[in-house]
Amino acid sequence: MKRSGAFLLRSAAVLLISGTTLGAQTTGLPTELAPLPPAEITEMPVAPRVQSQSEGATARSSLRYPMVSATGETVVRLSGEQADSTLDLFLPEGAPPREIRLSYRMSINSLPEASNLRLVVNGVPTEPIAPDAIEGFTEAVFATQALEPGRNSVKIEVNQSHRIYCGPDASFAIWLEVDLQQSGVVIPADAALRQATNADAAALLAAQAARPEGIALRLAPGTDPGAVAALARRLAALSPGSSPAMREQTVWEPVNADSPQAARIIVEPGTSPSTQVLRGGDGALVLRIVHGLPDGADTPLPDLTPFLPVVAAAQSGRPMLEPGIPTALFDLGREDIERKGHYIKEDVMFRLPRDWLVLGPQVAEMELVYGFADGLPKGSLLLVKANGTTIQLLPMDRNGGEILPPLDIRFKAALLQPGPNSMTFEAIIPGDPPDLPCPTITAPTLRVMADTLLQVPETPSMQFSGMENVLPRLDGSDLREAETGIASGLTEADLFPLAAMLDRVVPEEPQGDEGLTVLSYPELDRLRLDELGLSRRDIETLLAPAPPPPPAPTRRGAAAQEPAEPSVITEWAKSALSELTRLAGISNPPLSNWIQGRRAKLILVQPLMEEPDNLVLALGPTTSVADAATALANTRDMRGGPAGRVAILTEAGNWETWRPVTSYPVLLEPLTIGNLRFVLGTYASWSPLGFTIIMMALTLISVFFALVYVMTTRGHRKR
Repeated sequence: MKRSGAFLLRSAAVLLISGTTLGAQTTGLPTELAPLPPAEITEMPVAPRVQSQSEGATARSSLRYPMVSATGETVVRLSGEQADSTLDLFLPEGAPPREIRLSYRMSINSLPEASNLRLVVNGVPTEPIAPDAIEGFTEAVFATQALEPGRNSVKIEVNQSHRIYCGPDASFAIWLEVDLQQSGVVIPADAALRQATNADAAALLAAQAARPEGIALRLAPGTDPGAVAALARRLAALSPGSSPAMREQTVWEPVNADSPQAARIIVEPGTSPSTQVLRGGDGALVLRIVHGLPDGADTPLPDLTPFLPVVAAAQSGRPMLEPGIPTALFDLGREDIERKGHYIKEDVMFRLPRDWLVLGPQVAEMELVYGFADGLPKGSLLLVKANGTTIQLLPMDRNGGEILPPLDIRFKAALLQPGPNSMTFEAIIPGDPPDLPCPTITAPTLRVMADTLLQVPETPSMQFSGMENVLPRLDGSDLREAETGIASGLTEADLFPLAAMLDRVVPEEPQGDEGLTVLSYPELDRLRLDELGLSRRDIETLLAPAPPPPPAPTRRGAAAQEPAEPSVITEWAKSALSELTRLAGISNPPLSNWIQGRRAKLILVQPLMEEPDNLVLALGPTTSVADAATALANTRDMRGGPAGRVAILTEAGNWETWRPVTSYPVLLEPLTIGNLRFVLGTYASWSPLGFTIIMMALTLISVFFALVYVMTTRGHRKR
């Protein structure tokens, strides 16, 4: 009898600590987890229990609402003399706090007396401080009256100066880092949860998602994995960065007393879908979700709008630049660019249509409206770049102090590409003198006006075949798990980080036949390799971790193994062969040769050319689905993403692509007299040697028929 009583006491304690209940019905809640009224969460009675000292501290502790980065970073670095970063901060309903805490540290090279740090909260600046956290992360408190319930925009602005030197090199050596996990707003836990309403579920869950431990997702036995995946997509909208960290737990998992939770979620199967907002035994907000029976034909989640508001997916990528139309930087989402410092780099990101392709000598134009400070040191330069290639170099050491007349810049349109592109303004100003700290800069060093115009030529609808045309059309519903039947295979629930990433952006013109199959490392047998000319061993070698480097040879051994200098003839032959293959348009080697010596964390392929819209993503042994989601998310708006028929993610985090020699530009519209010249020029630029050979063949055929005509008609004229 004593043993049974002790068991009951232990069970009650576990229930109380976990703040949840196990069951398939929505009724019969225990007293420590009672439903809250629809409009307000009130203090609910909790069953008496023995409370340890650590549990008491947890109940009285404060909740931190951290700031969230759009890229999912937990530590943001601001480099250079002037830098900024915009973050999101989610707050619950009720009286907003009046201060923001910032945990930061700075480079030892920074001079605190000549530096300042401030926040801009919802457009309202705070009083700046002189940052001095050189020895480690230090907390600074900024008073503000601009915070409000829901989503807040917080912009961190810093101006720094090197303590010894001045110039571009000195600018690279100074930085300031912000620990987002330890920055944000602190509210007493009891006060925060007493004031909370049902609408606060999104803010509280977003705050919990930004914390290191992520959101606790407690699953009752029989929970449908599809319901979990659908819920994950909804939660992904709360965090603008990578999908929120979610820890699947049982309903009996005890709460960590050292890390109080702002909110968590319980998912249970039941006879009818429903939702409830509850108070956990530890005081955290608990969103209880009951979904339909998992064996039903179609079991969607209940309506979560009152608790998890639907956040519309952003339009795909950057602003679109329409070919043939002069477009101002303002229309591309940029205001006037005004920057201070000795090294300035500003990117203007935009997109071009996927069927825009220029390989020939066509010209793009920019009408640059800019100015710079007067009296800059001799040698100051402004570099204007298109996708990293300098198209104009402008002096900045004369005629400063005013906005200059518009400057026309013409450059090769072939430097741009379908999809994401960037125009970069990079200023380099020497120190004067370079061996003393820079004087305080008050006026902008460089100004690029928002009415600067950019225009690219119109083109016929053409594109290369490749996965770069498929990836922008995918959304979360296009994901497929391989039906391998092995225990280590991926399930629908395993794919939720990738589905959440794809659902964040509206797909570009989906056609309905796109698909992405994800394979874990043990499922590589499902990867069709026949057309690619590879074996499973090739893929396993590619995805295997890189072996440790060999030991350095001794001096005597190194001298003995030193290779001979290549001859001039050998170097000339290699250079000539490389140029010949480039002119022929066959510079890519066979895939089996291309992957030799490479190591990758994952591989993305188009297995069958007859099904170009079906892609397969194979993960390495140490790569998770969340890692793959982050890697693909980072390429949505940036150049250098997956393309061609095979793409690999290297250990350094860069994408490398392989395109077969049979991949040629495809005309997507009828060939007419109007576009004939452009189409022929595109093919001539794609393979100059091949185009020349074809033209020579056509010429010889024409000459042959001309000779036949002359020879057959010459005798009649003589008679």
